[in-house]
Amino acid sequence: MCILFGLGKSLIAQKKDLAEADKLYAQGAYGQALTHYMKAYERKKDRQTLLKLADCSYLSSNYVSARNYYKDYFKDTVYEHIPQYINYAKTCKYNGDLKKAVKLYKKIAEINPSDTAAKSFTDLYGFYLDSASTFFAFDLDMDYNCIDLDASESVDSSAAPVFYLWRFDDGTEKEGIKFEHCFDKGGDHKVTLSIRDKATGIVKHNDTTINFNIFSPPVKFKSPSQVRQYFYTSFDASETEMYGYEVLDYVWDLDNGEYAFGKTVKYKYNTVGEYTIKLSILMKDKYSGTIKMASSYKKLSVNNNYAVPSKTFSDTMNENK
Repeated sequence: MCILFGLGKSLIAQKKDLAEADKLYAQGAYGQALTHYMKAYERKKDRQTLLKLADCSYLSSNYVSARNYYKDYFKDTVYEHIPQYINYAKTCKYNGDLKKAVKLYKKIAEINPSDTAAKSFTDLYGFYLDSASTFFAFDLDMDYNCIDLDASESVDSSAAPVFYLWRFDDGTEKEGIKFEHCFDKGGDHKVTLSIRDKATGIVKHNDTTINFNIFSPPVKFKSPSQVRQYFYTSFDASETEMYGYEVLDYVWDLDNGEYAFGKTVKYKYNTVGEYTIKLSILMKDKYSGTIKMASSYKKLSVNNNYAVPSKTFSDTMNENK
């Protein structure tokens, strides 16, 4: 009898929590409603309350908890046009689980062919996942605005000593037979070379012009080369302009199985190590409507957040004991 009495009290308390939670939910107070749904779920783990926990988390923008609740709910549920299934797919994307999100959207599109948004999502990000591993990406740690110049074969080696004067369209001049020159930006450039006899000053070759184009990476982004563990890092692609294209999304591959989305993002690494950050811009040609992608990458070192005392420091402390 005592056991039954205890169960009765628990059931009454659960109903009270659910009633209060439902009232707050109807008022749009999702954060407060979540607290009461959690209490009710602790008393009795029923599936309807689990779905409410997911919905409250989603509607209050707590996408990590929402994804976990939806994942728990749908693992034993056959999809039958449950409205929250699309929220589950969205939270997977918001949390960087792009592969799972594509899988869910694909299922939605298969069950409901009229859902054009689900099909578009599947086509776009499916294209990205299929192409990303083999698609060429520029290494932004390289300086693409630099060129190597070599005039060693311009004059007969048996001729008198000469000097080489290079004039660049960025206003600089350099003397030398072989060197590297870096421009501030890519695009069309012009270099003029004059070669003179050192002893007499007689011009051997005058104002020989070289026209060329420096093809810079179409995708550029700013990010530090080193960051600290557990601290947020900013990635910024604001300087990238894709002329002639409509940008559909910015996909950041964070080299740990997770993705981020948007022109600017913040992300924190919890594990020390070396990472390759790759940004791919998904875009549509404004004239042909063709979906295309352009990518670049950079290296990132995530360092331990805590300094380890050096051997010298430790030895000194021990000696003073």
